[in-house]
Amino acid sequence: MFITPEELKTVIERNPYHQELLDSAQPYVAFLAAKPSPLLLESLQKMDFKGDTFVNQDATLYLHYAQSASDTKLTNAVIERTLQIKSTTRNWKTVLQLMILADRTTT
Repeated sequence: MFITPEELKTVIERNPYHQELLDSAQPYVAFLAAKPSPLLLESLQKMDFKGDTFVNQDATLYLHYAQSASDTKLTNAVIERTLQIKSTTRNWKTVLQLMILADRTTT
């Protein structure tokens, strides 16, 4: 899976949880290998994640955990299995650091 600096910048700008950030780890971002099918995405949306939420935008899921990533049922494995797409999930602090590194390599 590969994401360009421009795509990463778009992911950061489109963060639907920007007003709700309680710590630097939230939200988490699941980078999907492809845009999920609407039917499979609906299956994921119907699952009960005990207060954990997500927002889908194209090939990205923004994840917000009610408690913590270590206590969630909304794991990368569940995302991959339900959506039938490869995924990698990173916390917000890591996403921002990746943008800093991308900026350094493009300037």
